[in-house]
Amino acid sequence: MTITTSETESDIPDALRSTTVPQDCARVSEHALFPLPITPFERFLYDGEARDYPATFYVELHLEGQFDRSALETALEAAVKRHPLLSCQLSEEGRSHSWTPVAQLPQIVWQGATDPVGPPLGRWIDLRQGCGLRAWVREQVGRGDVLHLQFHHSCTDGLGAGRFIVDLMAVYSRLTGPPYPKLDVPSPDAAKLKHRWQFRRRSQTTSWQKALNAYRFHVLAPTPLAAPVRRPAPSNSLSPVIASYLFERDETQAFSSKITLLGNLTINDVAVALLFRAVSSWQQLQGRTSNRQRLRILMPVDFRESTDRLLPAANRIGFSFPTRLIKECHDWGRLLSSLAEEIRFIRRTNLGMDFLGGLSLTDSVPGLLPTLLRSSGCMATTLITNFGQSRRYEQVFPADDGSMIFGNVRLHHIVATPPISRSTSAGFGICITSGRLVLSVQCDPQLFDNQTASELLQEFVSAWRQWSDDRMSVSM
Repeated sequence: MTITTSETESDIPDALRSTTVPQDCARVSEHALFPLPITPFERFLYDGEARDYPATFYVELHLEGQFDRSALETALEAAVKRHPLLSCQLSEEGRSHSWTPVAQLPQIVWQGATDPVGPPLGRWIDLRQGCGLRAWVREQVGRGDVLHLQFHHSCTDGLGAGRFIVDLMAVYSRLTGPPYPKLDVPSPDAAKLKHRWQFRRRSQTTSWQKALNAYRFHVLAPTPLAAPVRRPAPSNSLSPVIASYLFERDETQAFSSKITLLGNLTINDVAVALLFRAVSSWQQLQGRTSNRQRLRILMPVDFRESTDRLLPAANRIGFSFPTRLIKECHDWGRLLSSLAEEIRFIRRTNLGMDFLGGLSLTDSVPGLLPTLLRSSGCMATTLITNFGQSRRYEQVFPADDGSMIFGNVRLHHIVATPPISRSTSAGFGICITSGRLVLSVQCDPQLFDNQTASELLQEFVSAWRQWSDDRMSVSM
C-alpha cells in the first residue's frame, strides 16, 4: 500500500468521460498476456511472507444502507475482469514464477451479524492455490453493510486497489442507481501490465549517497516496535488485529487548515512526523526508555506517471526509510522540518528507485533474494501508508453532504491497513473520506489483541490532537 510523496494526476483521463456502461465485460485474453513473469518487487513480497504473516492488506468500505447482493456480485465479476492480476495465481517452473489466471473468479461471501468476525478463509492467501483478492460483506444490525476487501500485495499496491474499487463501485452504481456515476467505468489496458516493472524515472542520488544509505540500512539496524507489557493469550485466530479511529469533520478541517497555514507542508510530512512521536511515546510506555533507540518508518513512494492512467491494479511503488533516534523526536519543530525536507529530497531524487534497483540486482542471482529475506532482521520499526483522499474519485461519483453515493448506498468512511511482518509488528494507515480523517493500524496477533492495538493507535490519535491544539511539548 502507498503513501505518496507527490500528488498523482487525476485517475480518470478526459478521454474516458462518457455516460454509458460498457457492455463488454469479457475477460482479458489469456493468450495475449499470460503467463506473465513475476517482477523482482512482487517476488520480494511473495518470498518475504510467512503463513502467520501474509503480505496482505485490508480495505473496509463502511456504508449507509444495504447492498443489493446480485448487483454487487455482478459488479465484482466485471471489475475483476478489468484488473487481471487480481484473478491470477503464481505458477512455478523450477525457480521461475509466472502469473496465470485462476479457473474461477473470486466470489463474495455474505456474513450475517452473528457470524464469526474476520476473513472467512483466514488471513493467509496461498498464491500457489488461488488468486490474491478476497471479498466479503458483513451485515451490521442497525447500521449499514461493510464491504471487506483483502489484497495480496504481490498483486497490487494501495493505489491500484483504489482504482479497482472505483471500477467495482461504478458498475454497482450503474446497476442500482439513480443516482448514477458522473463518469463511466474506466477501461484499463491490460497490455500495460507487461511494462509494470519499467520506469522512466531514474534515481538522482549520487554514488556516495547510495553507499551511505545502504550502510545505514544494513548496518544501523532499527529498534523493533515494543510489544505491549500485557501480552494476549496465545492465539490461533484467523482474523487480523485491526483498530481504527474516525475523526469528525471539524477536526479534519482543522488539520487541513493548519497544514495550509504552515505552508510548504503536506499531510504526509505531518503524518510521518506524528508517527515518530507516537512510536517514541509507545516505546517509553512499554519500558523502553533509552534515547538511543533507532526508529525507522517504511514509507512507500508512488512512481506512477501520466502514462499509467490506464494501468490495471499492480505495483508501481518503491520504498524509503526515514530514520530517527528517539532523542531526535523530542524537539517537535526540528523533527517536522527535518522530515519535510527529507521527504522533499526523496521526491526530488527518486530515492525509492534505489530500493527497486537493489531488488533487481539481488533477484538476478538465483535463490539469493529468498535466502536474504529468511536471514534478515528488522527492516523497519513500523510503516505507514496513505490510501488517499476520496476527493480523487469525486469526479466519478455524485455526493450528498460530502459523502459519495454508490447507487443505493452511501459511503461513510474507509479503513485501510497495510501488511505487517514478523519483525515489523504494526502497520499504520491514513485515509480521508467524506471529509473525515481515518487512522488505522494492523498489529501482530501474537503480540497484540484488540485492546492493546487500540492503545497503540491512541498514541497516534493523541499526537494529531496535541499538534492541532499546539500542545506538542519539546520533551516527552
